[in-house]
Amino acid sequence: MTRKASILLQAGVLAFLAVLLFATIRLDRSIRGKEALAEIDVVIRDSSETQIVSGEEISRILMRGGFSTGTPMEQMDLFQIERIIGQESCVTDCEAYLTPDRTLHIELEQRKPVVRFMTAEGGFYADASGYIIPLGERYVSRVPLIHGDIGISVPEGWIGRLEDASADAKLRGYTELAEALSEDPHWAHGIAEMRCDPELGILIYPMDGPEVYIFGSADNIPEKIAKMNRYLSSVVPYKEGHVYKSVDLRYDKQIICKK
Repeated sequence: MTRKASILLQAGVLAFLAVLLFATIRLDRSIRGKEALAEIDVVIRDSSETQIVSGEEISRILMRGGFSTGTPMEQMDLFQIERIIGQESCVTDCEAYLTPDRTLHIELEQRKPVVRFMTAEGGFYADASGYIIPLGERYVSRVPLIHGDIGISVPEGWIGRLEDASADAKLRGYTELAEALSEDPHWAHGIAEMRCDPELGILIYPMDGPEVYIFGSADNIPEKIAKMNRYLSSVVPYKEGHVYKSVDLRYDKQIICKK
């Protein structure tokens, strides 16, 4: 075979391989375009303690956004899916990915309520950031309860942070108090309930004593909790029991006890 013929043969083989590769790519794209999502698998990482989001709710959110079983695989936009779930549900973290068996996997972490409110307008949960979660048919492990006149109006079914800055700040004062009490070794399981009084502010009722702690406003929280602990460690033993009906924590560097 002459050199010229050899070059022509090699060029022909390369051209054939290029055409074959192009056809393979076109065929693969055609097949993928016809493939549809077969299954949606939702994993809620922390569902043993809290159930404020369900797999069914996530599927409904995806369906409203145009993603469901039967959706063409080439239309599965993972970034959009994560954004939709993050905007429309009570989750803090969401990861979406696809596997070769045409399954959409959703792994998410729920918001963690730190307090429950019961008011004349209804009830709701809130997490540490002040994000409001409706009660609905949701399960949350035991969190502190605050009831009475909390000085905030929350529309029924509201989800998210409050739009009014002053109301949002006040709500976060309550959540900071609830979170601080939950982190204290004694008070984590020592609070029966908290009630908001228009004049006295926050009233805290313990599980193991007749006293009511007059907390006042949700400020100077660490100092006031320290006073509660000091009362238990110093005053109660000195008096040989719980002899006071109220323990006022509102005044700087003072604990005022009344029978």
